[in-house]
Amino acid sequence: MELMVVVSLILILLGVGMTNYITQLKRSRDARRKADLEQIRAALEMYRADEMQYPLFGGTTWGWTFATNLTPLSNGGYLNPIPKDPKYEDTCPGYLAAVSAGGANYTLFVALEVESDPDATKVKPAPAFGPGSSPDGYRTFTIGGGTCAGSTYNYWINNP
Repeated sequence: MELMVVVSLILILLGVGMTNYITQLKRSRDARRKADLEQIRAALEMYRADEMQYPLFGGTTWGWTFATNLTPLSNGGYLNPIPKDPKYEDTCPGYLAAVSAGGANYTLFVALEVESDPDATKVKPAPAFGPGSSPDGYRTFTIGGGTCAGSTYNYWINNP
């Protein structure tokens, strides 16, 4: 009987510990995501300062792409390598960039795993660019077309 109590207590402690461990892994990945988006944003701004526009991909039309496809940043020495999402890499909902026609505006999107993160739950400015919708007043944004159509993101950065 005593052995069963001890085993039960150990299993309870393992369960609680495992839950905390998984939550900490998610928070760690989210912190990296925020830092990576800031690095990409800074590289985009340096590129714009030199080239008078943000980098285009796929010609001169607007579009969605994974941030790693912003090759002018890596080719130009602004950011090499371009960071990938620590969990999703180049699959949805990895780091997504939307660049407008002519390279005038951009929005960088990421999906934070800890949905209770204050940056994920707060109302944010509307994306500077990117077709889609926000049913909750810009706490989340669902991509309306292109690479990750239908994917929902809860954190984004617009060009200043």
